[in-house]
Amino acid sequence: MHHPTPRLTARATLSPRINQLTQQYTAFGSFAGLLDALGGYIPSLHTASAHGSDTRRDLTELADAYDAAQVVRDDPRRAFRS
Repeated sequence: MHHPTPRLTARATLSPRINQLTQQYTAFGSFAGLLDALGGYIPSLHTASAHGSDTRRDLTELADAYDAAQVVRDDPRRAFRS
């Protein structure tokens, strides 16, 4: 499966906004918790089917940040987008 190159730098993944999006759209309390999820967990972020352009933008931003951070960590996991 091909994964698109993340558009965000690893530095951007440390922003307070990414933590806020993580808390708003996932059950994780922080972005670090999402990255370090046990059991090979991969977040499913409904970037295409989300209702409203703001939600789509937010979920895409979170998915991009997740992918960028995992690249830096040399972790093969990428967000599942639907």
